[in-house]
Amino acid sequence: MITRNKIFVGLVVVLFDLFVGVFFGVAMMDYDDSYMESKGEYWSWESMNDFQKGISVGINIWVVINLFILGFIIYRLIKRLGKIPGF
Repeated sequence: MITRNKIFVGLVVVLFDLFVGVFFGVAMMDYDDSYMESKGEYWSWESMNDFQKGISVGINIWVVINLFILGFIIYRLIKRLGKIPGF
């Protein structure tokens, strides 16, 4: 059964995920603003400073975490649907 508490926790988790995504997006705006072709190809390690490399790695880690969470949610839904007769 879905309770108000579960809905609230789910909403907080989604808002936190959006906040982290916006943070990474705004942080990478620094890279777009300071990119120079002379330093290397766009999105290459050579064209990034240490902060930008850290943000780039953080974005990739955050995407992997989100994929695992999405997979877990899909698994739970499939498991729950399996308990319903007729599915």
